[in-house]
Amino acid sequence: MKKSHNFTEPVLLRSVNTYCKPYLLYGAEVVNWTASELSRMNYAYNSALCRLYKVSFNSLDVIYAYSNLCGIKAEIELRTRSFLNRCENIDSAIVRHMFLVSGV
Repeated sequence: MKKSHNFTEPVLLRSVNTYCKPYLLYGAEVVNWTASELSRMNYAYNSALCRLYKVSFNSLDVIYAYSNLCGIKAEIELRTRSFLNRCENIDSAIVRHMFLVSGV
């Protein structure tokens, strides 16, 4: 995504969260992530934020707090918990059996 000087940081952040983040997180709730994969996902999103705000990785905690965002890892964990809760409550013997067999 090319930054235009005509847009403010909040507008660009909204664009990143609307157009980029969904691609990063598509199907994330059903993937069994390794630590390395989570790290790469985190790096991709954090890199976008660093470029957007023109800051180093060390300043991202302030950006997350200021913009009321959560990190990619937290977002994936939230989506996974939500997905598993939905699976647990589905009225289907097959889905319930798969949920129980998975040991989650």
